[in-house]
Amino acid sequence: MESAYTFLEYRYRFLKESKESFKAGDKVPGVTKGRTSSRETYNLVEESFLKTIRQEVMRTKIKTKDIISRCASISYEVYREKTKRLLKEIVKETERKEQIILEKNKRIRKVSQEVETTSSELKKVKSSAKNFNKRKGAN
Repeated sequence: MESAYTFLEYRYRFLKESKESFKAGDKVPGVTKGRTSSRETYNLVEESFLKTIRQEVMRTKIKTKDIISRCASISYEVYREKTKRLLKEIVKETERKEQIILEKNKRIRKVSQEVETTSSELKKVKSSAKNFNKRKGAN
């Protein structure tokens, strides 16, 4: 009886340590079935332990899938928001550059009109000076 008790105690400690190491993230060492006179109890303990491990694994898989899908959706949202923000900045920058170009074009037109006016005035002055010199020379 005492040897069966000792065996169960060791087995319980082993299962408990295995469960703790599994929760900590370590791999659970292979569990082997032994032949004892209390095989039913031994199998029930082992089965409940394995069931707990399976449930934990399934919960972890579900959590992992949820985490991955959340990360993917958050990543997509962040990407989309960043793209929108960058697009707005690009549009603003483009509008600003277009405005600068329009202002420069206005200035160029204004300056070219002033040059035209000045050159026509200069031509008039030159022609009147030639006419004046011709008259002066003729007198």
